[in-house]
Amino acid sequence: MSDFPDAVRAMMEQFFADIKAANANGPKPLDIVRSAFPFDVQPDHQADAFHYALREHGDYVATGGRDWHDDRRRGLRSFYAMLRQENLVITYCPSQGWGYEQRLPKDDDLIVRIEDPTDEQEIIWRFLPDHLEP
Repeated sequence: MSDFPDAVRAMMEQFFADIKAANANGPKPLDIVRSAFPFDVQPDHQADAFHYALREHGDYVATGGRDWHDDRRRGLRSFYAMLRQENLVITYCPSQGWGYEQRLPKDDDLIVRIEDPTDEQEIIWRFLPDHLEP
């Protein structure tokens, strides 16, 4: 997914620069990413593989994969590959749990289907540019 529009690329790069520049008294990058998690996940659904994969994606966005071991990077790459190869987007319904659906044009490069995403969610919960992937 390296063909990002210039505006999206600029927003993402500014977001990552802002995370790196967060001062000691400001919110930590992981806190920023976790507060932008797109779903209020029910306790029964928190052990699901999709929940885990999305948290890994968020952690990678926040840390840039700093101090990640190869297996952890490989797992996240496999998650991205599955979504790309099958043209899928992750969905969540509090009453039914996690699932996936075929990607629609409105999903753009998001890895989750979010109704009315915030600007932060649009930046965080999408495929990363090739040069930033694990």
